[in-house]
This record gives sequence, C-alpha cells and structure tokens, in this order.
Amino acid sequence: MWAHDHRFFFTAENVYKGMFMMVNYYSGPDRGNEKLTDSVNLKLPSGSLLDWGNIDFDVNLAIHDLATDAAGQLFFDIFTTEGFIGDLLTRQHAVRPFMEVLPRKYRFRILNSCMSRFIKLALSWNWTAVPFQFICNDGNLVVNPIDLLELDEQGIAERYDIIVDFSKFRIGDRVYLVNLLKQTDGRKPNGPLSLREAMTGIDSDPTVGPLMEFRVVGQVNSVDVSGYVHKSTTLDKSVVPVTLTQQIPIVQPVRTRVVEFGRSGDVTSRGPDGQCTPDCPETAPEFFPGPSESTARPRIPSTPIASRF
Repeated sequence: MWAHDHRFFFTAENVYKGMFMMVNYYSGPDRGNEKLTDSVNLKLPSGSLLDWGNIDFDVNLAIHDLATDAAGQLFFDIFTTEGFIGDLLTRQHAVRPFMEVLPRKYRFRILNSCMSRFIKLALSWNWTAVPFQFICNDGNLVVNPIDLLELDEQGIAERYDIIVDFSKFRIGDRVYLVNLLKQTDGRKPNGPLSLREAMTGIDSDPTVGPLMEFRVVGQVNSVDVSGYVHKSTTLDKSVVPVTLTQQIPIVQPVRTRVVEFGRSGDVTSRGPDGQCTPDCPETAPEFFPGPSESTARPRIPSTPIASRF
C-alpha cells in the first residue's frame, strides 16, 4: 500500500513534493523470506537474511512525474484544476536512475504516484520486449501469475507487482523500464505507443521512453544486512508458484445500481432539487421549481472566487 499527507487544500501539492511513502504488508503466504519452507509461504523473490520482510530482491518503485520551467527549476501550479502533468518521469524522484541487479529473479512493487499522469510500462533489452510475470495489484495477489510483455495502463495511486527474471541475461547487459503511454492533457492519456516508438522518444511528451536502467552485475551489497555481499554464483531459491491464492467466490448481485458521473461545470449535472454538485457555475441558468418541486430548495448562487478571500 502507500500513505501520504492529507492536509486540506495541500494534499496534491505535498504528494507532488514527495511527502508519501510505500508500505509493505507481510503475511504467512507472503512472508518476505524466499527460503522459508512451511507449506504456506510462497517463497517469492525477496531475500533470506532476515526472518521476514527482506527487500534485497523485493524492490519498491514509485513512478512520479515532475514539471520544470524554462529555467529548469521544478514547479507546481496550484491553479491547474484540469490535471497537472510534468515533463520528467522519475523513480523515487530520481531522473533516469540505474539499479544494479544480479542475474536472478526480482520482485518489483510499482506505484503510480503521479498527480494526473497515467503510465504504461514495459521492459526493453536491445529494443526487444522482455517478458515478465504479473502477480499482484491493488487487490493483492492474483490467483495465477500472468505472463506479459507490457502492463495495462496504470492510473493514479494504482499498484502493480511484477516478477522479472534477470537470469536470462549476461553480466554487463542493460535492461530498461520504459513508459509507453503518451499523455499531453491532464484529464486523460492520448494513447500507447509501440516499444520501438517509445524507445525512440517523442517531442510532444518527453516522459515517453526509458525511465530507469537495470545493470546486470556479478555482485551487489545487501540492503537487509549491512556488509553482506550477494553474488551471482549463489543459487536463486525463490519461486513463482503456479497458484498464488484462492479465487474469491463470485456471486450474482442481488441489486444493480447505476451511477452517472458528470463534470461539475456541466449545467446538466443539476439535480432534481435544483442544486449542483459541488456548486453551480456562474453561467448556470436560474432554477424555477415546478408544481411537483414546490418544496425544493432554492438555488444558492455561487460566490465569485475573488470575494471568498
């Protein structure tokens, strides 16, 4: 999961500045220890130096976009109400970072922490798509791992977990995490590009293309235990079981509800009592209740923004 600041009127701005964190939850099946064999633990890639919660091979990736002005300085426009998008796509606020990985399996927990930008991720080696396994989303583990070459569109605050097997590569190889989704409007994406198009890059959206590099190496320092060095010669004992969890029983609904969403600036969003949600625009026509609406509340005029302060 993830957690972030919720100060009223400042939530988006503070999250944009980095006031958020990713939170890993562990359980019997998802212990965070890939060597523990107890017929319950799934032994997903993580590590084994700690009894639980190893993160040497279980890595959080917070994908976050940032905007720059003409001078190259970061900025945030608090008056943009149609969706704020940036021109830099980062991992943990780092631009084009790299990570050294061993030729073995890794689990990546991916969070879209952007303000309004959707993403669509893939892996590339020599401009060729790298297969991976999808194992988890916001609703926790999927029933069976899903083999993919690219992820679905990932909306704001959505989480996806994938398993990447770097044992298919040689030491010295480099694999790239790539954003395939073009978005030039804060309200919605334009659409995905092919991997080759994304690797080439496009001027209209500089966030399309490689955003992170994985460098396959022979050894890496442990994060779980300071001073310990993991080597490529160590046998990878992690597994990705064919079945991760049980299917929740699907039942027929006893009632169907239809919820219609509309933009608040659309006068057609006025309710039967003449009220708008959240407020009626200044250009909205006056509401005159009919005979059956004699008890409806009168329209409360919107207060111009300039007079609110």
